[in-house]
Amino acid sequence: MTEYLTVIAYLFANNAPQSFTNEDEFGAMLGALAQQGTLSLTSGNSAYLDALAEKGKNITDGALDIEVPEQMLSVHVKALQLAAYAQTLKDELRPGEADPLGQIATLSKVQGFLNVMSSFMDEVHARMGDYGIEEIPLDI
Repeated sequence: MTEYLTVIAYLFANNAPQSFTNEDEFGAMLGALAQQGTLSLTSGNSAYLDALAEKGKNITDGALDIEVPEQMLSVHVKALQLAAYAQTLKDELRPGEADPLGQIATLSKVQGFLNVMSSFMDEVHARMGDYGIEEIPLDI
């Protein structure tokens, strides 16, 4: 289990928009990611979103090659589903559109996705607690 989490952490760390070495920095990075993503949507900066989509694809491709412990299989599948959705969500977004209602709908989709991601992270932490793992091995 620890080996699996270490490989996943390494995969995320190598493809994150900014570096992190612990869970606090990881949380800060996710907050900055949400803020920059929202700014990119409202300003029409699709280059940032394209770069994120590429990093997401790298994570998805890498995660497909990881040996997954049986007890983490459902979590791993959810992670892959969320990553795949994130890539399709990017294609649905039209940054800088002159339609304010369209922008609200887009921001709502992004906020919904971030809420699901937060819930997923809570589920991962709960699952780790079930197996006596107190922290993700991020110091790699």
